[in-house]
Amino acid sequence: MLMFTKLSILNFYLRFFPFTVFPGLRTAIYATIGVTVASGIAFTGTMVFQCTPIHFMWSLFDDPAPTGTCIDINLCGWIHGAFNLALDIWMLALPLPELLKLSLPMRKKVVVCLMFTVGGLYVPFPFWCHSA
Repeated sequence: MLMFTKLSILNFYLRFFPFTVFPGLRTAIYATIGVTVASGIAFTGTMVFQCTPIHFMWSLFDDPAPTGTCIDINLCGWIHGAFNLALDIWMLALPLPELLKLSLPMRKKVVVCLMFTVGGLYVPFPFWCHSA
């Protein structure tokens, strides 16, 4: 679900900016879309296939216990979280060159940049991630 939120923000960037000041921004946005989709697919695949054999996860507590192995899901979660944080920071910084080149007074430029980066105050904390 987080992947679709990021994709909608990137689509907004594609529709909003004229790309006259920084023409490479369009390419950077498309590359970010590719990285976002690839990481979403990779993380989903990792969660689905975290155990070998796949049924080992839900039959772990059966009697007799089946044989199999699972990846370290905590490590996977930390890696995914760190990657998402880096991607969020990248997405916040992406439109700043275009915003800074607007023909506005400096005070208005700062306000517009702050409006775009206020999304950085949102720290996604899904309901399934909780400490015991």
